[in-house]
Amino acid sequence: MFTDQFPEPGIKYNYYLIACDSSNNLSVPSDIRTARILADNKELDLVNSFTAKYNKRSKSVNLSWKVSEQEEIKSFIVYRKMDETENFKPISGNIKKTEFSDKIDKDEGVFYYRISVITKSNNIQYSKTETITIK
Repeated sequence: MFTDQFPEPGIKYNYYLIACDSSNNLSVPSDIRTARILADNKELDLVNSFTAKYNKRSKSVNLSWKVSEQEEIKSFIVYRKMDETENFKPISGNIKKTEFSDKIDKDEGVFYYRISVITKSNNIQYSKTETITIK
């Protein structure tokens, strides 16, 4: 898995994948995918009312959010980290719904979540971080 940690706003990035097996054989590169971070993420806040609630019975964190109607949304990706010093890791694929349930295999801990919004014009914006403590 690869996460681009420091993309610059307004710059287009091209990504492709090359698979490597246990014998170090490399695949043909995948098709190139292009992404661009919005020029000023602070001005355009696509995600709002982002909440995380723990369901003790199902041992899951239920996430929900709303989006502003100014942009045409293509999809969302949900990210989680379990320590403030870690990098966020995606825990969903591209999803269309504004809700997600994260099964938790721990009885306690602090969990940090954020959402990335991918627009139909391939702009990406990250939500603010939502933190939940399970005791």
